[in-house]
Amino acid sequence: MFSLASKANIDEDLQGWAALTTQFPIHNKIKGYIEIQPRFSNNLRILVRPAVYYQINPHLSVWQGYAWVATPEQHNLNNKNRLWPNRTRRRMV
Repeated sequence: MFSLASKANIDEDLQGWAALTTQFPIHNKIKGYIEIQPRFSNNLRILVRPAVYYQINPHLSVWQGYAWVATPEQHNLNNKNRLWPNRTRRRMV
């Protein structure tokens, strides 16, 4: 049974994200990483995530990074700051 009397509220939110990343050596097994992500939707949001990581062996690394998220709101800039740890492990196939 169909009801034509009810109407669903549909919010449209078209979004686009881009990511710019780079990794670079600092010293021996210590590496650097930078990620910049502009995100476009009803408003603009920018994520900047630098990190330093230590390559324990070719298959394992540990990371410590910082994230800054900026969202312009009217006449202010809403800033969020946080730390982000990570560990990566690659499997041999």
